[in-house]
Amino acid sequence: MSSPLPPSHLPSPEHIAAEASRALVQLEMPFGTAVGFLVSDAAGRAGYLVTNLHAVAGAATIRALLPDGQRVAVHEVAGLDARHDLALLRVPGVESAPLQGAAAAPREGARVFVAVRSGGSPEGLLDTRVRAVQQLGSNFTALELGEPLPTHATGAPALDAAGRVVGVATAAKRDTQEVTLVILWRYVQALLQAPAALPLTSLARPLQQVARPREVPEHPLSLLEGCPLPALEALASSLAHAIRVGAPAYNRGDAEGCARVYAETAEQLVAERADCPGPRAALQEGLARARALEDPDDRAWSLRDTFDGLLLALERWMQARAAPPAQRPARKEYLN
Repeated sequence: MSSPLPPSHLPSPEHIAAEASRALVQLEMPFGTAVGFLVSDAAGRAGYLVTNLHAVAGAATIRALLPDGQRVAVHEVAGLDARHDLALLRVPGVESAPLQGAAAAPREGARVFVAVRSGGSPEGLLDTRVRAVQQLGSNFTALELGEPLPTHATGAPALDAAGRVVGVATAAKRDTQEVTLVILWRYVQALLQAPAALPLTSLARPLQQVARPREVPEHPLSLLEGCPLPALEALASSLAHAIRVGAPAYNRGDAEGCARVYAETAEQLVAERADCPGPRAALQEGLARARALEDPDDRAWSLRDTFDGLLLALERWMQARAAPPAQRPARKEYLN
């Protein structure tokens, strides 16, 4: 860690964006993509990546698209923190981690950047400020930023005016309002103090914290017949966005808030997606099942199963199309 730089010595946003682009990684999984960034452990050893746990939970396979364009398979989990929605992965073949952690979290009003990556390429920075410092429970402090997070930026690094990491950006929901939170760097540091060596199957544990059978529907591809491509893309984007917002709420213990996000998304899609009769009917059935359940935890998981069933069908449909890579819709629209 370094001391704060005087204003006259602060790097330009362009310099910060260039440095951040050397750390941004896209994670490719069977159900979609996520974003993370390269970090070093407490001893300075590179080869680690941090992202949001909800973005990779349940992934059976993960491939990392590194900043140099190389794709590598991820086989090992180095740490999990379900309370703070963090996952630390070990990434082979990485010898440097260009970003450094900040010595202290920024205060309200301080300038903060979020590095953005999309479709495998860096896009630049979200330039915003700290709106508030939020206490989300005992031993959980987060920064609320003043600008909404792009849908594909969950898991990206949040940087201070000196280009040092202050935390991991994630989308959240307060009442009916979407907000951008930064999970503080000190929680990442705790994982980096003593990295573990866990199998990739350990990512399934957050989905199994409550002993319940998953009831993810297995839809035939005929469910999607008659749906225009733009409608399918919009459907997948809406479902993925709901998961990005609802899953962190669930991990923080707010099952009611998670269930509400999922239900509102399903209801909106039922109202708007008359051009997709199959998925619309599946969502109506999912809503009916969830409404019959009293426990918000049960409602959240019931609707998550409904969403996952549709997303898996969309993933299989994309694979069945077998379009040339240049013509495929960017996978960033599915999951982050």
